[in-house]
Amino acid sequence: MGYPSIWSGNEAPGTPCIIGCGVYAIIFGKSSGALGIGPAPPMDRRTTNAETGETVDNQDILDEIIYNFKANVFMKTFELKGPADRVTLYVTLYLLQCLKRLQGVKKENAKATLLALAVEKFSGPGEAGFPFTALYPSGFTPAELQLWKDYMKQLRLEVSARLPMYVYAHPTTEGLGNVHWMVFSKYTFLEAALEK
Repeated sequence: MGYPSIWSGNEAPGTPCIIGCGVYAIIFGKSSGALGIGPAPPMDRRTTNAETGETVDNQDILDEIIYNFKANVFMKTFELKGPADRVTLYVTLYLLQCLKRLQGVKKENAKATLLALAVEKFSGPGEAGFPFTALYPSGFTPAELQLWKDYMKQLRLEVSARLPMYVYAHPTTEGLGNVHWMVFSKYTFLEAALEK
């Protein structure tokens, strides 16, 4: 069983959902990424405790998904405990797709490669090619599907901007991605993929 998101069940009152996915604040541009246009609000990078004056770095749901990625890929089942887990499912699959695209790509070309992937056309729940339709609610409108895609595009853009700092933290002598990340390009998650 995979690591469910700590965001599921801990949503602030009134946190919106789009086709069963919670819409969470994101630290946009964390790795010099572009602010995506869509429904996710921005999160501050740091928070200062009013009583102690202590400042801490914030972490968003994407930080959590990247942190749990390697462990979650090995899981054969994934229990959905809330709307953040549907976000985790999709973004984990997207991370695998990113790693496949980075095969043979040098560090200096990685961000451009992934940003191009982020804006490619992609399927959503109920559409051909979407792997987890059964895990998402049905009965949504075309406008809701478009809003879901806008949200996922925001997340794809931010993940694409952040991932190179992990994959190329210790590149090979040829400037290629670190083997401890790139080995996951050969894996699948729950026997699903975003690419055909």
